[in-house]
Amino acid sequence: MSRFALSGSFRNALAIGLALVLILVIALAFNKPSLPILEVKEYSLNPNTINAGGSTTLSFTVKNNDQQKNHFLRVNFNASPMVTFWQGSQILPTENDLQYFTRTLNPSDLITTYITVKASLPPQTSTVTYSVVLNFYVDGSQFDSRQINLKVES
Repeated sequence: MSRFALSGSFRNALAIGLALVLILVIALAFNKPSLPILEVKEYSLNPNTINAGGSTTLSFTVKNNDQQKNHFLRVNFNASPMVTFWQGSQILPTENDLQYFTRTLNPSDLITTYITVKASLPPQTSTVTYSVVLNFYVDGSQFDSRQINLKVES
C-alpha cells in the first residue's frame, strides 16, 4: 500500500513540475524584452579634428520606441568652456554651466539632429583634444551617455 502512496506522490510531484515548466515556457513566450522608450541609434563628429576657431558637425539620431506617446528629449553637452554648441546661427542655451538641446519626439519618431561645434585653443597651446560627453534624458530621466573626442590644432 505504501508503494501506491509513493507512486501517487511521485505522480503528483511530476504533474506539478510539468505544470511549472509549462507556465515558465508560456511566460517567456509572451514576455518579450521591451525596448527602451528612447534609443540613441547613431552619433558622430565629422570631422573630429579642426583648426582653432573652426567648426565641425555633431550629429545624433534618436528613436522614440513608444508608438502611443510623445516624449521629451534633452541632451546635455559636457565639455570644456572652450567648446561651444550651436544650432544654425543660434548658440544653444546654458543651464548649470552645460549647454543643452531639447525636443519633443512624437510617437515612433526617428530624428537626426545636427549641432555645430566650435572650439578654440587655450593661450600658448598648439593642439588639444577635448572630451565631449552627451548625456541623454527622456522626460527628465537620464537614459544614455556617449563620449566623443574633438582635436583642435593651431
